[in-house]
Amino acid sequence: MKFSVVIFLTCLFIGSFANKVQITDVNAGDSLVDYIDGLAADVVAEQNAHQTLAEQQDAECDQEIKFRTTEVGDANNSLIASDTHLKKCQGALDQANTDLDNLNAQLEVVQAQLANLEQTRADELASFQEHEQEHLDAITAVNEAFDILGEFANSNAAGVSLLAQLGKHITKQIKVSIASKFFMHYAPVIAFLAATPKDVTVSAEDLEKLSSLFQKLEDNLEASLADIRATEEADIESYTTQKDLFNSQIDTINDAIDNFAGYVVSMKRCIATETEVSSEASSKLSRNAQILANTQDMCDAFDQEYADATEARFIFPF
Repeated sequence: MKFSVVIFLTCLFIGSFANKVQITDVNAGDSLVDYIDGLAADVVAEQNAHQTLAEQQDAECDQEIKFRTTEVGDANNSLIASDTHLKKCQGALDQANTDLDNLNAQLEVVQAQLANLEQTRADELASFQEHEQEHLDAITAVNEAFDILGEFANSNAAGVSLLAQLGKHITKQIKVSIASKFFMHYAPVIAFLAATPKDVTVSAEDLEKLSSLFQKLEDNLEASLADIRATEEADIESYTTQKDLFNSQIDTINDAIDNFAGYVVSMKRCIATETEVSSEASSKLSRNAQILANTQDMCDAFDQEYADATEARFIFPF
C-alpha cells in the first residue's frame, strides 16, 4: 500500500515538474533533480517550522497543564478544608444549642425556686403578723385585767362581781390563745379563778395573787412575742441570703446564655462562610478539572497532528 502511494506521489511530482519547466533533451535530468531537491528543501523547512511550533506548543501545554493541575489541587484542598471546618462549626453549633437548652432549663428551675422562696416568705410574714397581733391583743387584755383589779382594790369591793368580770374578760382571750398556741400561759390564771369559790369574798391576798399571776402572764406573753419577732428576723435574714443566692445564680446563668447566644451567632456565621467557601472551591475544582481535561485533549491533538504531518512529509526519502 505504501509502495503504491510512493508511485502515485512520484508520478504527481513528475507531472507537476512537467507543467513548471519546459523539458529538453539537454536539461531534463538536471531540472528534475533540481526540482526534487527544491521540493525536499521545502519539506524540510516546513518540518522544521512545524517542529518549532510543536516545541512551543509542548512548552505551553506543559505550563498550562502544570498550572491547571495546581489549581485543581488547590481547589480540592480548599474543598476538603472547608468541609472539615464546616463540620466542626456545625458540631460546635449543635453543642452550643444543647448547652443553651440546658442553661434555659436550669434558669427555669432557679426561677421556680425563687418564686417558691418568695411565696414562703409571704406566708411566713402573714403568719408572723397574725401571731404578733394576737400577742399584742393578749397583752392589752392583761393590762385591762390590771385595771379591773386596781378598781376593786381601790374601792375595797371584791367578790362575785370581780370574779365575774375577770372571767368574762378573760374568756374571749382564751379562745384566741387556743388558736395561737399560747394557751398554756393562761393556765395558771384560769386555774386560780376556777378554784376560787364564786360566793366567797376575794381577799387582799387573793387580789395580790391574781395580780402576780397576771404579771406572770404578761411576762410570758412579752417573752413569746420577743421569740416570734426573733424568729421573724431570722426568717428575713435567711430569706435575704437565699434570695441573693438565687439572684446571683440567675445572673450567672443569664450571662452564660448571652455568651452562648453570641457563640451560636458566630458558629452560624462560620457555617455560612464555610458553605460559601466550599461552594466556590467546588466550582473552581469543577471548572479547572474541565479545563485541564480539555487542555490535555488539545495537547494530545497537537502531538497527533505533528506525528501525522511528520509521517506524511517523510513518506519517501529525499
